[in-house]
Amino acid sequence: PARTPTTDPDRRTTARSTLVCKAVLYPDSGPPLRAAVANISLTGIGLRLSTPLMTGSRYRLTLEAGPLSLRCAVRVIRCTPQDPRTWHAGCSLDPSDLAAHRASPSKLKFSIPRSPTHMLSVR
Repeated sequence: PARTPTTDPDRRTTARSTLVCKAVLYPDSGPPLRAAVANISLTGIGLRLSTPLMTGSRYRLTLEAGPLSLRCAVRVIRCTPQDPRTWHAGCSLDPSDLAAHRASPSKLKFSIPRSPTHMLSVR
């Protein structure tokens, strides 16, 4: 049968990649929340947390993985319990942040240091 939003819980439009690193979510008010990144794509990110997030809530996300860093707005699409102490949140990257990056490359919030000592390789 054809995959539809009602029968397929995974609605990503871009391929996801596994990424293991720490992230911090900053709400509009209140203390920041620590999370572990499970996966990432061009349009979203999967996070593991010790507390549930409300669907539709928005946060500023920061993460660093070696020489790479990402700072952008995210919106919680779903949050499901994985076990009694762990929640998995699927978040979309804010399209307005992404549109600003395409319109003005100098304002990119995803950065790679220009130092020649940092080598990146494609797997």
